[in-house]
Amino acid sequence: MFNDEVTLITKNEKQDKYKNVIYDEERITILCREESITRAEFYNAGREGHKPSVTLVIHPYEYFRQQELEYKGQRYRVIRTFSDDIEELELVCEVME
Repeated sequence: MFNDEVTLITKNEKQDKYKNVIYDEERITILCREESITRAEFYNAGREGHKPSVTLVIHPYEYFRQQELEYKGQRYRVIRTFSDDIEELELVCEVME
């Protein structure tokens, strides 16, 4: 059951009138379910320099490879995605600092 909300963030690169690169954020809020990070996931990601803190499960047709998201007032970076069926997609995320 998806009973939480997550906001997926797409960053679009643009230029201002002075030709400086700026980023415009496109946000979409969808439903999700929170799951715990497994011990194996935590240690495997740690070897790569990541610190996973939450796994969010969403519908795959709502995800368009966004690399950032906001969940419960905290900004996260997507470390990896995983899906073993067509109904659910896991987003393994770490806190952005």
